[in-house]
Amino acid sequence: MLRQGALVRLRRGAYLVDGCGASSESVWAEARAVVLTVPGVVLCASTAARLWGVDMSGSGTVEVASRPGRPLHSRPDLRVHAWTLRPDEVVRVRGMAVTAPARTVVDVVLGSPRPDALAVLDRALRKGLVGPDDLAGLACRASGRPGAALVADLWAWGDGRAESPLESRVRFRCLDAGLPPDDLQVEIRDREGALLARADMAYRRRSNPSRGLLLVEADGASVHAAPSAVYRDRARQNGLTGREVDMLRFTYRDTVDRLTIPRAVRAAR
Repeated sequence: MLRQGALVRLRRGAYLVDGCGASSESVWAEARAVVLTVPGVVLCASTAARLWGVDMSGSGTVEVASRPGRPLHSRPDLRVHAWTLRPDEVVRVRGMAVTAPARTVVDVVLGSPRPDALAVLDRALRKGLVGPDDLAGLACRASGRPGAALVADLWAWGDGRAESPLESRVRFRCLDAGLPPDDLQVEIRDREGALLARADMAYRRRSNPSRGLLLVEADGASVHAAPSAVYRDRARQNGLTGREVDMLRFTYRDTVDRLTIPRAVRAAR
């Protein structure tokens, strides 16, 4: 059946049945394979975040929580955390034990680089898995755990208006440099009310208000490289000409260096 393609081997003792509607690359299939072959574990951290739809990193390693003292060890495709979870921190999804959204967000924020951690927090807020009123409680849950001090400021920075991980990374670089934007998802309209642009972030020129707004856009290659997007971006840029509005546009590469974006924003303000 393997040779004929009727079964796809996910891991030792677990096979994906052809025609079941799930890809062998699906996080759900991989997670279920682990649950079937390693009983008694809870899917957690990045794996739980992917199941909840807040982490799109696509790591091939499945992360699980197991009670302390259990003889279960990590291997290249399985990372085991010896965690004691409270009953309210575990829920069942499609018959599998998964850390609840709040616990998952705390685990991923603590275990991620700071720009990615803010992206996960923003996405969780946008999807409604956690709410703005929950952020102080999440900070308390994280307190005392390894890495808590490194992300202590992020809980106040989370914003569900962010529409993409790249947008969150661009905003992180600004916030981390002491340049918080004045607003997100700002609409610019003409005198008749027609929408000219909708910017990811905006700054008011405090030193020279007559210069209008400074808009900041996060340009994802998969979206803005398409021909239709190029024409749309050009028309939008042309429409803003002469309206006392300047625009900065950044890509993922710009977010890798911590100085590139803040330097450009400071110069333009």
